[in-house]
Amino acid sequence: MIGRAAALCIVAVAVACAPSRIAPRPHTVQTVQEESLTVRLPKGPGPLIPLDTLVVTVIKGAAQPEAPSRPPHGDVLMQIQSIEAQEEALIARVKRTLVSTLEPAYPDVPLEQWLAEVAGVDTTAISWEVNDCGEGGDGRRAPRCVEATVPILPDTSVHISLLSGTLGAASRAPTIWMLYRAESGQYQFLSTLDDLVADVRRLRQMNRAA
Repeated sequence: MIGRAAALCIVAVAVACAPSRIAPRPHTVQTVQEESLTVRLPKGPGPLIPLDTLVVTVIKGAAQPEAPSRPPHGDVLMQIQSIEAQEEALIARVKRTLVSTLEPAYPDVPLEQWLAEVAGVDTTAISWEVNDCGEGGDGRRAPRCVEATVPILPDTSVHISLLSGTLGAASRAPTIWMLYRAESGQYQFLSTLDDLVADVRRLRQMNRAA
C-alpha cells in the first residue's frame, strides 16, 4: 500500500513507460488513449491505493494490434485461369484454321494436320503458344499471335506465327504474320508457305542423305 504522493509519482512513471511494457507487432502500433490512464485520487488524507490498481489501469489503455489483411489470392488465381482458358481457345481455333484461308493455292486442310504432313511428324510433336508477335506493346493493345514450332531435325525447326487479334479486343481471322527457320541458334526468315514447304523438303532430304 502507498500514499497519495507516491501514487502520483507511480502514475507519471507508468505513463512514460507504458509503450515499452507492451511489445506491439510491426506496423500495427496503436497509441494509448489518454483517458484510459486517468487515476482518481481522494482529496486530502484518505485510504491508500493499492499499487496493482494503478498498473492495471495503465495496461488496459493499450489497444490490441490489428490483424493483417489477407491479399486477394482468389481474385488473382481466377484472372490467371481466365487468361489460360482464352489462350487455349485461341490455339484450338488456329489449329482448325484451313490452310486455304492463309494462301488460296493450298488445300482446305486444318493447319495442324497440314504442318504435320509437310514435316513428316505427328501432330503431338508440334508445340503451340500465344505471344505478342515479337512486337511488345503497352500491355493494353499488344498484338496476339499463335505460333507453331515444328521440329525437323534435332537442332532445326520451322515456325509459323499467325496474327489472331489484339489483346483486349475481339479475335480476328488468323493471317500469316511471320515464317522462319531456326537452326543452331540462327534464324532464316521465309516469305510464303511455298518457301516453308521447300525449306522443309530440303532439310528432310539432307537428313535422309546423312
